[in-house]
Amino acid sequence: MKRSRRKSREEILKEKMPTGVKGLDHLLSGGVNRNNSLLIEGPPGSGKSTFAIQMLYQGAKLFKEPGILVAFEEFPNQIYQEYADYGFDLAQMEKENLLRVIWTEPRKVLDGSTGKEDLIGRIIRDMGAKRLVIDSISHFKRVTNKESELREILHRILNNFKMQSVNAILVKEIDPGPGDSISFEEYAVDASIRLVNRLSGSTGENQRAIQIRKTRGQKHISGTHPFEFQPDGIQIFPHLRPVDIENLIPPKQTSARKIPTGVPGLDSLIGGGFEEASVNLVVGYSGTGKTTLARRFLHSHLAQGLKALHLSFQEIEERFHRAAESFGLDLKPYRENGQFDFMHLSPVGLTPEKLLQDLTLRILKNKYDCMVIDSISDLKTSISDPEKLREIIHLLVLLFRRAGITTLALNESEEISGNISLSGLDFAYLADSVIQLSLAEIDGKVHRFLAIMKMANTDHSKDLHEFLITSQGMELRAKATGLSGILTGHTAGRFEAVADQVLEPLDQSTRALAEVLASNQLSEQDRKKVISAREKLGIAD
Repeated sequence: MKRSRRKSREEILKEKMPTGVKGLDHLLSGGVNRNNSLLIEGPPGSGKSTFAIQMLYQGAKLFKEPGILVAFEEFPNQIYQEYADYGFDLAQMEKENLLRVIWTEPRKVLDGSTGKEDLIGRIIRDMGAKRLVIDSISHFKRVTNKESELREILHRILNNFKMQSVNAILVKEIDPGPGDSISFEEYAVDASIRLVNRLSGSTGENQRAIQIRKTRGQKHISGTHPFEFQPDGIQIFPHLRPVDIENLIPPKQTSARKIPTGVPGLDSLIGGGFEEASVNLVVGYSGTGKTTLARRFLHSHLAQGLKALHLSFQEIEERFHRAAESFGLDLKPYRENGQFDFMHLSPVGLTPEKLLQDLTLRILKNKYDCMVIDSISDLKTSISDPEKLREIIHLLVLLFRRAGITTLALNESEEISGNISLSGLDFAYLADSVIQLSLAEIDGKVHRFLAIMKMANTDHSKDLHEFLITSQGMELRAKATGLSGILTGHTAGRFEAVADQVLEPLDQSTRALAEVLASNQLSEQDRKKVISAREKLGIAD
């Protein structure tokens, strides 16, 4: 099958009008079709005028396409001052004959479509204008209130601009109330965008989003996509789809090698370590040692010269390093040499689409080998919609696997012990491995236990092991024999610690002592002490 040739930038510009708004051209498959009209509607404060003027300014600055702004309310000097805050030097564009700001009344715009003096048309011809913004068409009601007449006026205007090879961008106010009404303007234009402006229930801040409602003769990405006002204008964070991640992230070639966890004794329980490019979940109540395990995991990789990222929703970087140093782990040198990145995001008011975009760009730039997410629980707090949460988690897993990143994701359980769900919102079913950390009270003392709940493609240990948190981090100790019910929170039986890692060294020590005794190199007094100790331990010959 013959592959289609990728179009050049010049060919695309002949067919499309790039908007210049970050993220919008992605949603519009490159921009708006040439000569087509675009309606931007939304409630007060949603960013309608900023969208339109940004398209006009970027068209002039980036693509040298002259544009005209027709304003019915604000004077040119007011507009210059307002948009200078975004770095839009509209006055300079006017000096270069790439922009014209016209303050007039609605009737003057209508004259050109009725055979009278066409002021706007003359300016279009003089400048060679390619883009024209009318802010806003709601003011046409000053000419007539009859919808039939307004409809006729709009059709005449749009046809007039299309005949002059201009992309008309129309701004329109709508009421902020509920409902999904369709105005007659939407039927008349070639493309329609609606802006949403809501108050966040958690932060009380404005949450803005864009919906592409219609694009005649071209493809677009539907759905609701959040956007923010940045210092240089509006930026949209498109709601990524699996195909978008696949297009952005080339698949990394990985091997079947095992990746060490960095925790002494743990690798032997899971068949040698984590699989490369696997996603691994560590679940446990607060204080069970999840972050301690994660720091050992990071340090182990960094010490091998690999690149790592730590994503934290709670702990700031200074506290992270201070806590790591308390366990003898100094990660600052790796931060300074560029091996290690730390990314902190507050879960309050978090925009999932922005998180996905930021992570994707970081991964493309830095080519990480491993990363830690602390924690999935904070994502649950930020994203109240279970369906959206599930979708975001699926996309994150796809992103990490495709980029070949061995990932350790932490998830805080709501109970001190109790078996986790391997389905539903715990997302254990998506992970390649699941390690559960639990607390149990035994004889008046709190003990920590580790269980391997899942390890794909590996005959992993089925035993529970006790572990300690020491000044060196996590230290695996003994099998939890003689006990039952630790995972369900109903511990019963008597704890009998049997540490496999202790038995072999003890056997070696026994043989070494026997050899020393047989060599007759000890004094008689030391010889008696060794024999007495062996008898007390029950290892005498």
